Amino acid sequence: MVELTSENGNCLLIGIGGRVGCVQHSRADAEPPYLMALAAIPNSTEEFVEFLMGDTPSPVAARYILPFEDVKEIAVAFLHTGQCTQAVAWEEI
Repeated sequence: MVELTSENGNCLLIGIGGRVGCVQHSRADAEPPYLMALAAIPNSTEEFVEFLMGDTPSPVAARYILPFEDVKEIAVAFLHTGQCTQAVAWEEI
């Protein structure tokens, strides 16, 4: 997991797992809301995928597992705007 923080007080937490990843958008002060990017086509082979956070495996539900190309696009949009992109659907968790 890697975290990007914008000057406007938003964070993007990105899980990277080879050809897939996940993205969570939140405020830098860790207050709600927490938004997860939804996969356009959920990963049907696994119920969840684990990403390491602080050397601890953290399971992420399949509906939040995105192709790595989508993860990159979300990250680039965040770097330009500091906001979550509307190019993907988001779900509050």
